[in-house]
Amino acid sequence: MNDKAFSDILTKKTQVLGRVGSGFDGKVLGEHDLEMAEQPKIMTGGTMRDYQLEGLTWMYEICQQGMSGILADEMGLGKTIQIISLIALLREKYDYLGPHLIIAPLSTLSNWIQEFRKWTPSVPVILYHGNPQEREKLRNTKMMKFMDRGKPTAKFPVVCTSYDIILRDKASLSKINWELIIIVSLTFNLGTDFRALDA
Repeated sequence: MNDKAFSDILTKKTQVLGRVGSGFDGKVLGEHDLEMAEQPKIMTGGTMRDYQLEGLTWMYEICQQGMSGILADEMGLGKTIQIISLIALLREKYDYLGPHLIIAPLSTLSNWIQEFRKWTPSVPVILYHGNPQEREKLRNTKMMKFMDRGKPTAKFPVVCTSYDIILRDKASLSKINWELIIIVSLTFNLGTDFRALDA
């Protein structure tokens, strides 16, 4: 599919949803020309495929409108890479540092960390897990230390954690104004839910 055809399809699908929110530039999809996103330069671990760039374009456009979405794809087609590319694109294009939270099954967290380190070595990432004392230490030394007046600095990491840790530490973690919350579901291979939250 060429860029123009993809742009037309995405614009029409978004117009069916209605004009929701406004983008970083004050416009909504349909008020500006949609271009296929390019792989962010800070992604140095490989080359994204065309369908992954289409996924990135879609996520980027609905993020600009403050909408949430579900990235559903067959297993093995690179949803992890597409999510990493969205975080990289926002960071590279807008200096949009988050903070971002990825909630995934415990069995997949090490893969998320590895993929971030492989594809975007310049983007800090941490595995937020362990016993209560270890998690408190992570919050104090790896997270809150890199907040400045409620805003993350360039050293604030993308935080990867599991469902059960979110429930245990909801009081502490809810004090952070998360920008993107990515919820990874392996149930029926439905995909990855990402939520663009207004600051």
